[in-house]
Amino acid sequence: NLSKKLIYSLREVPGGDVIEGLQLFPVVRAEDDVRILRDDTCQSDIRGLYPCGEGAGYAGGIMSAAVDGIMTAEAILAKGKEG
Repeated sequence: NLSKKLIYSLREVPGGDVIEGLQLFPVVRAEDDVRILRDDTCQSDIRGLYPCGEGAGYAGGIMSAAVDGIMTAEAILAKGKEG
């Protein structure tokens, strides 16, 4: 199943871990600009995956990454209230 493979692969990232659905990773820098597309619910094409912050291409610094994280968290909470 995709989610089990994803969690296994995430644990293989040096410094990364998954604790009860919370994904923890070190900061990684890349040369190319990357943007993981998401819809108006902040989800990617892989339902349940919420790309946010600098690494996903939605921020350009720590403050905008924090704001994007809050907006994404609010979208997740709103989805939970819907059902």
